[in-house]
Amino acid sequence: MLECSITVRDEPLAEKVFLAEEKAFKTGRSEYSVKQEGKDCHISISAKDPTALRATITSVTRILNIIKRSRE
Repeated sequence: MLECSITVRDEPLAEKVFLAEEKAFKTGRSEYSVKQEGKDCHISISAKDPTALRATITSVTRILNIIKRSRE
């Protein structure tokens, strides 16, 4: 099992957006969880293989990019 953690600092919209998203993917190869601690949003990703990990990280970072662009 592979794991990756992403921390988003001082972005209150992040938790709300990720809680609305699907946390496990249809293939069953990866999933993620979201935890809010104060002003930080922690996203933990786990995957069965490197390709699934990369795909999930890409999905998460796309959402983060949309949040960032909505603030500009």
